[in-house]
Amino acid sequence: MKEVRRYILEQVASGSLDKEKAAKMLMELYDYVLSEDNVKEEINISETEDLDKSNHSDFEDIIKDSQEKEYYPMLPSQKMILLHQFMKRDTAYNIPRVLFLEGDVDEEKINDTFKTIVERHHALRTSFHLHHGEYMQKINRVSDFSIESVEGDEKNIEDDIRSFVRSFQLDKAPLFRVRLIKYDSKKYVLLMDIHHIISDRKSIVVLMNEFQQLYQGIEPVKTEVHYEHYVEWYNNFLKSDIGLSKEKYWLEQFDDGKMSTELKTDFSKEGIRKYTEKSLYHEFQDDYRDKLLQFCSSNGVTLNMLMLSVYHVLLWKWLGKDDLVTGLSCQGRTIKEAYNMIGMFVNTLAIRNYPSGEKKYFDFLNETKEILLNAYSNQEYPFDVLTDKIRQKSKIKDKSLINTLFIMQNTDYGELELGDIRVKPYHDYIETDGRFDLQINIFNSSEKHLNICFIYSKELFKEETIKTLLNEYISILKQVVEEPEKLLNNFDINL
Repeated sequence: MKEVRRYILEQVASGSLDKEKAAKMLMELYDYVLSEDNVKEEINISETEDLDKSNHSDFEDIIKDSQEKEYYPMLPSQKMILLHQFMKRDTAYNIPRVLFLEGDVDEEKINDTFKTIVERHHALRTSFHLHHGEYMQKINRVSDFSIESVEGDEKNIEDDIRSFVRSFQLDKAPLFRVRLIKYDSKKYVLLMDIHHIISDRKSIVVLMNEFQQLYQGIEPVKTEVHYEHYVEWYNNFLKSDIGLSKEKYWLEQFDDGKMSTELKTDFSKEGIRKYTEKSLYHEFQDDYRDKLLQFCSSNGVTLNMLMLSVYHVLLWKWLGKDDLVTGLSCQGRTIKEAYNMIGMFVNTLAIRNYPSGEKKYFDFLNETKEILLNAYSNQEYPFDVLTDKIRQKSKIKDKSLINTLFIMQNTDYGELELGDIRVKPYHDYIETDGRFDLQINIFNSSEKHLNICFIYSKELFKEETIKTLLNEYISILKQVVEEPEKLLNNFDINL
């Protein structure tokens, strides 16, 4: 972690990276606050710290000694996804993306561009197989990839998306598909879908940046480091002293065998094999977003810390529990070699927090801050391994560690520039099969928009229940920003 932090800060000091982008990168990776005026001071601090010696040098050794193999090991998180996919064969781990294109679109050039990207990145040619009794990943030398070009009607966009997003077969590469629908001579929609086992949101950003370069005739930097190298490094890292210290940290957080926080569902979970996602949105006014950011800056916290703490206050009041466990998604790219790599790096942090009516909100916010800083400092430890160890300790084999997930989306897809072609993203949330009882997504874009989305299983909740929770979340947020010194018991929460 310290190595990549120092790398980012040095990029700022050398003028290669501006402070705003550096602050965004650090926030994405570690929920870390970078002051406008303390870059040199931060670099000096990082130089006096013991850098994670298992990081960069070991990674270089892995690349130097790497030999081509037929099969490669997987990450624990990939194995969990693989098991889910084989059991349910659903779309819970699909990552769809939709873009509207307007102008003189060269269909053949789009196809060739995507083929080049697939050839450049091993992850996009990876399939998964049982080999000698263990699931492994295989990098296929040649991938049978081409985009699907069809004609359609713009009025049917939602039906087109629903028919396009379908289950992947993990032993058949590529686990990435593209469809280009022509509406008329100047209007198209580009549908993309990729499986989470080989990708994440940051990977989509990397992929689309390369698409933009290649489509404009610019050759991207040659890719010499691939996801299988990272997997080998990561699996070795977990066995190192540093990796074991991170395991120790997480096991101490759950040394009593505490499992998930059960939500109050409207319908029973019994017999439900698949969750169907539904979503409710709220977009904050731009000036209110500015007010929240000012509150965070004044109190030395990030927007992530503020929004998560408010969610925990909501859960505390709704469930009547003062010991909560929620999932928090983190980017997981803690070594610089991984930062622009395509692959699955995201990890889930099991955040345990203790709201109480006798605590002032400001004190609870600072407790949340400390919990998150410690969690991010130990984010490399795999959530799925932690879950298994806690299950063994509690002797509960079929219970999840988390039922609700909180995601702060700070990673922008950014604007795609394709010459004279006008590109417009499809902004509606694309629903897939669900993974959690309730998921909260906060979208904080570089365009200065702030949205909140409650994603829920319609098999478990009535829409009116989620509307109430969303409205109360917004109400709590407004109250705590106005009166942070108030006791939690004294806030007006109608649940």
